[in-house]
Amino acid sequence: INRFLYVSDNFSTYMKKAYFFLIALAITFTACKKGVDDFPDTPNTGNIPGGAVNAAYQPFGAGAKWVYHATAGIGDFVTEDTRTTTLNGKSKKIDGLVYYEGTTTSSTSTVSGYIGYNNGIYAQQVEIAAIGLNSIMPIYNDRKNIGESYLQTFTYVSEGQTVNARFNVELLEKGISKTVRGKVYDDVVHTRIKLEVNFGNDWVSYSANDIYLAKGIGIIYATASAFDMEIDKMELVSYTPGK
Repeated sequence: INRFLYVSDNFSTYMKKAYFFLIALAITFTACKKGVDDFPDTPNTGNIPGGAVNAAYQPFGAGAKWVYHATAGIGDFVTEDTRTTTLNGKSKKIDGLVYYEGTTTSSTSTVSGYIGYNNGIYAQQVEIAAIGLNSIMPIYNDRKNIGESYLQTFTYVSEGQTVNARFNVELLEKGISKTVRGKVYDDVVHTRIKLEVNFGNDWVSYSANDIYLAKGIGIIYATASAFDMEIDKMELVSYTPGK
């Protein structure tokens, strides 16, 4: 067990750190935007780098809305809720790249965050103040073939120690059909995003997201899991295009 611990010899501390990451991975599409306002405003022209109005697998139009049926928890502690994500027409530059702002509301909270498409990579901003993490999480690299992975490394500081980590994004399927809550979606891509932490010469993964994106719509289905247990699931109920 010791090789899995990077901030403490206590396994419960390790589990706590893992859980913080699961929160980030479970909140698909948006994240807390604390600190992002430090980035300069970018006029929202409706265009993304490359001149397209929308990315193939992610619309960015103002007013675009996604309604999801969500379940969270495990065993006897599973709860159901509705999560609604809406893009508000604002955009910002993060590390020189354009990202679009949206809010996700549920019965318990409202969070804001950013999602974008730059250099072939679909990604969202992830922030977890509890462990000092503020990073861009890739969810799909359209320059990869089925079976290939895209790696993005980053660091964060936990209890005074710098932790080396990375997102490992594997393209599992492309051009498939996926049925979600009785509706069939065509031209869907399926990726798996594993969060891995470096321990010496090893990269250890303990959490993952499976994400399905439909062409022209965005995320239609997503799950978050840890230690082979599903802890969060979102299923698209409806999508309303923006302008």
